[in-house]
Amino acid sequence: MAPFLESVRILLPVVVLLGAGALLGSGRFTGGRTPDLRRVSWISLYFLAPCLVFSGLFRGPAHVGPILTLFLTIVLFLSALGALAIGVSAKLGQAPAGRAGYLLAVLFGNSGYYGMPVCYLAFGEAGLAHAAMYMVCTSILSNTVGIFLAARGKLHWSRALSETLRSPMFWTLIVTLGIRFTGFDCPPLLLEAVDLVAKITVPVILLLLGAQLSQLDGASNRRLVASASVLRLVAAPVLAVLVTQLVGLEGLLRQVVIVEAGMPTAILAGLFAVHFDNEAQLVSGTILLSTLLSPLSLGLLLVLVR
Repeated sequence: MAPFLESVRILLPVVVLLGAGALLGSGRFTGGRTPDLRRVSWISLYFLAPCLVFSGLFRGPAHVGPILTLFLTIVLFLSALGALAIGVSAKLGQAPAGRAGYLLAVLFGNSGYYGMPVCYLAFGEAGLAHAAMYMVCTSILSNTVGIFLAARGKLHWSRALSETLRSPMFWTLIVTLGIRFTGFDCPPLLLEAVDLVAKITVPVILLLLGAQLSQLDGASNRRLVASASVLRLVAAPVLAVLVTQLVGLEGLLRQVVIVEAGMPTAILAGLFAVHFDNEAQLVSGTILLSTLLSPLSLGLLLVLVR
């Protein structure tokens, strides 16, 4: 019961902030006037989220060998999950134009602010170190492939690629990794300022997503939301078991990869969907449902892998 109860304890602040955002977005405290979420999402995507990525990657592990092995494992895992997601969405009758948003909801889990605490509580400091490496790898993919998928829903592939290359998240990744692996010493005052912004980013994004959920019109395809949540919480860790066995990962690293694979849909996926107006209702609904169900799935998963 301990892992299950710890998962619930970690989840409670997330649920509270989503609920607070829903109340703010409903307009009940502003005379029925609802906030302009596009402006908030622009600030989050172009300033807050890059600070979060820089802070996380700058303070993460810097050993190239293990990160490369883990990165290739995650690429194989997400490729298999993406193929399964495309098949499921087609089976449910989703139009090809909407599949980029569906993939966005399924592929990217909340490996950082949810996955890292869970791995620390379950496996200690060693587990936290592996979870940090996992977060580095998934950050690279979510902030490149994720942005491309979000933009691709509305734009031609060339325009979507252009949006990805223009994204501050993409260049934040390039600059941060360049600083880390060249040994450049970041000025302490600048790093402290970035860390301060990073600390407020997750609560702001959670409030934004809660507000987005409060403004949904109820027309979302519930079958798509439910199936995306099942793929994220159930199918993803099963595929991770198979892929880690295929590539030969063993021990604690394999346990951490499997647990991280079962995290609910990432907060940033919802932010990208809102900003690019690509299936924001579907992605936000999957974030909410998968997050609410995650204590049950993760509690069972932790029992099975330990």
